[in-house]
Amino acid sequence: MQSNFNLSVIKHIDWKESEVFTYERLELRGIPGKIGILSTPWKAGVNNKYMWHFFGNNIPSGELTVVAVQKDTNKVSKALTVDGGSHTWVSPYGSVPKAVNGHTDIPASMMLPDKGKWVLNAYIGKELFGQIIVDVQ
Repeated sequence: MQSNFNLSVIKHIDWKESEVFTYERLELRGIPGKIGILSTPWKAGVNNKYMWHFFGNNIPSGELTVVAVQKDTNKVSKALTVDGGSHTWVSPYGSVPKAVNGHTDIPASMMLPDKGKWVLNAYIGKELFGQIIVDVQ
């Protein structure tokens, strides 16, 4: 995925941490009605489990790829992890399932290497579906 990734997708980001919203009693961080992950604190270098939530009637099919970019440095990193630590571009859980009633989700383990603001660019197949800004401590 990194070979297809272009930093121009972050050109208009204001780098404010993404909004927290509630979905089925869960606090998610992301874009209400579009995309979210569980709103838990991020710690640099610490692997954690998350659930990606996708909303809408036009969710594409394909594999989930997450390309993380750090504010100021433009460092590009693999955010998804496998087996508690080895980084990967593409989710090991296969393709994003078909949406039911405008919602679908896919589990993921993720880790970001350094402190600071990061944007998680979530691709489904080759389409950039959404971006979530997180603050890593």
